[in-house]
Amino acid sequence: YMGEKKKLFIIFKKMSQILLLLSTLLFTINVFCVQNPMPAFIWSGNQNFLKVSSHEVVDSMSVSVLSDLVKFTSGQSSSVPSELEQYLSPEQQVPEIVVVFVHPELQTSQVSSYGSAFNRKSGGSFENLKTYLSEFSSLTLPYVFKTSGDRQSLVQDLEELNHVHVVDAEDAPAFVHGRSYLFSDKKANILVVKFSSSSSDLATKFHNADNLMGQILERVKKQSGGNFLAILTSNSPAKSSKTMKSIKSQIFTQSKASTKADESSSASNSSSDDTLYMTPGILSALAAILLFLIISYVGICCTFGLQTPDSFEGEGGYLSAR
Repeated sequence: YMGEKKKLFIIFKKMSQILLLLSTLLFTINVFCVQNPMPAFIWSGNQNFLKVSSHEVVDSMSVSVLSDLVKFTSGQSSSVPSELEQYLSPEQQVPEIVVVFVHPELQTSQVSSYGSAFNRKSGGSFENLKTYLSEFSSLTLPYVFKTSGDRQSLVQDLEELNHVHVVDAEDAPAFVHGRSYLFSDKKANILVVKFSSSSSDLATKFHNADNLMGQILERVKKQSGGNFLAILTSNSPAKSSKTMKSIKSQIFTQSKASTKADESSSASNSSSDDTLYMTPGILSALAAILLFLIISYVGICCTFGLQTPDSFEGEGGYLSAR
């Protein structure tokens, strides 16, 4: 009996070592393979931009959705992004200008951390952003990834459109002030404002960028009469890892009876290449569940491996009557 107990102890010790190595491996995968998504904040001075005043989309989105949205809202495409069709109002008008603020690097977790996401009275380093999202009709996309179909960055996609002006954020206030024709030429001009990389800490960097964005939007709001669309996002979002394929196809049910053939074909192509996007939180939860199941399995096997004596000693033994 003591020999079997010793064997079980050795087996359990080896299994504990294996579980430790496995947990270390899963943590490494979590850090290096799965990267944080980027956010996209969209708001408009036109109250008919959305079906509701504000909405947060929790579904994963491709970066191409943002460029498709700019094409549609600027009148350069008649196709509504299928991922956002249920949120956009069909009565919206073409804005005088579409302003796209692009950070070189920005993650959703950074906005939550430095933007005081759980403090209603303060916006942290994103004070102006928080004010605009509550003041205007807004749409929030916290999970935007760059997939294999996105060969170019967002700025490169936008540069291929018509009536596009790409400027650095430091030069944008003077650019807007000196080109009043952008708001009166009856064209939906696209202004891409690029924030530069800074060596300062992230809190100061985001705070300065937020103040600069506020200066630009105040001029845009005044000269456009409130008829504008603004987007704040990142140029190069973290590329999603294809560690898992989608089990259930994400089928968009927004197609109507009068859908064109090219729209239906593009929808079928998108559904055939669906990807289950992962975040560090989701992968950590899956790793913890897997680790718990392995520990439970080992514990149950060890419990069933225990063998009790077939007989007990009688008088004079360790169970003798007293």
